[in-house]
Amino acid sequence: MVDLIQKGAIWHESKRKAHRTVAVTVRRGGLEFTALATKGFYSSVAESTDGMIINERAEDYIIAVVNYDFANGKGPVEPEVGDFIYDSSSGSEVRMEVLPLAVEPAKRYSDSYRISWRIHTKETGNV
Repeated sequence: MVDLIQKGAIWHESKRKAHRTVAVTVRRGGLEFTALATKGFYSSVAESTDGMIINERAEDYIIAVVNYDFANGKGPVEPEVGDFIYDSSSGSEVRMEVLPLAVEPAKRYSDSYRISWRIHTKETGNV
């Protein structure tokens, strides 16, 4: 039987890429690629073990799993802490670093079918 939810998730991914993306450049060491990404944000409030309130916000980028590929013969790879995403969509290029949050890893799948990555970043400077 056809999984209609999976079929819908694939359709949704095609619409996201067609209508809600910006071109970004991803760099790791001397490797780089350009991909279409949807910008978003993540916000959380948590309490540390010593009772401090941690309010955290990160800029997120959603990138298709198949497009996270440095074309170095390894095929698509997972985002890693320390990857940089260069975003020029606001007019000036901003460098965003892939970093974990206090309560979340740096990346996770954005859907149960593992079609896209949701990547948490922090701004580390204008270029």
